[in-house]
Amino acid sequence: MNEAGLDTIWDLLQQDLGNRGLRADPTANLITACPGDLTTACRSICDTPEPVLGIVTGFYIPHATPPCGETDGPLGALFLARAFLPLGIKVLFATDAFCVPALRAGLTACGLAGAVPLITLPTFPESNRLSPQGYTEWFSGQMRAHVGLLTHLIALERAGPSHTPASVRSQLGSTPADWAQFLAEVPPPDYDRCHTMKGRDITPHMSPAHWLFEELPKTLALQTIGIGDGGNE
Repeated sequence: MNEAGLDTIWDLLQQDLGNRGLRADPTANLITACPGDLTTACRSICDTPEPVLGIVTGFYIPHATPPCGETDGPLGALFLARAFLPLGIKVLFATDAFCVPALRAGLTACGLAGAVPLITLPTFPESNRLSPQGYTEWFSGQMRAHVGLLTHLIALERAGPSHTPASVRSQLGSTPADWAQFLAEVPPPDYDRCHTMKGRDITPHMSPAHWLFEELPKTLALQTIGIGDGGNE
């Protein structure tokens, strides 16, 4: 596909149909923050010989009846698998236990039950007994057993932890004014926590899969891609 085609798709994807305020600031917002992100992600996969994709999904909705996983991530993962597998691209799913039944049912419905390995991530309590390195080593063992080495790790509708003062300072282009604003507006109990769009803390329900995105690129020639719709992913 040419650049114009990708730009057209990008324009369609970047509409704020839910009026979430993604473009509230007309010049500096979640849309303008990553120009060319779709094209870069697509080219990265297309230009990689024999790509192998790990898709991490799962987003806990505590106020659902009963509490369960959001539907966006599992369905999106299934759509990606349906698109990539016919192209000869290996796909691996990784998610929390609360999303496993949905992904299993979806893989069966798509006729892909035997084609896409599905890894259940350690729970938050289990992960507390592991270091980020230990967690990553466990995942690497699962990865190698099922698909070999990943070339791409994709977070699809996956909440990562909020900033800390140290992580704000480490951001490229951040200024002392940004640090001061963070300290003034974000209370310490909200540091390093996973939140829903409404600010609900779902950290105890989420496996710390963000460790994979921080640790795996240190040892593998791995590209990371993020797909989300609200900015909290």
